[in-house]
Amino acid sequence: MKTMKYLSMMLMMLALSVCVVSCGDDINLDEIGNFYIEYNAQGGGLNAADLNSIKSQLASEYGSYLNGVETKQAIYVFQELVKQIRDDFSGGVSFGGAAISGTLDIKLTLKTEEGKTVKTGVVHLTKDGSSYEL
Repeated sequence: MKTMKYLSMMLMMLALSVCVVSCGDDINLDEIGNFYIEYNAQGGGLNAADLNSIKSQLASEYGSYLNGVETKQAIYVFQELVKQIRDDFSGGVSFGGAAISGTLDIKLTLKTEEGKTVKTGVVHLTKDGSSYEL
């Protein structure tokens, strides 16, 4: 019986902690604004020049700006973009004709025009497939 009491208290504390962390960023979902997406790439056994090239290609291919939209719309578009990148590389990835080694992580960050982070996502690419985290 004591175990159940402590377990329920722990779950309540965890729920409260998650609420405090997620509610503490003061982002108004209905506010209309301008947003941009930062791309970052790391891993995959690639050098810095190759990683920078990937970042530039992603920005060129998928776009970087969401102007004059509500925050909740920008978040939706951002989440769909992360899934689209995952889907585009679902068969695996190679770079320069050679398979990558390990995992290539593509981190996307949605930011307000003032530079405040709204949402992040990571697409994990391997030579065999892809996955994502939001």
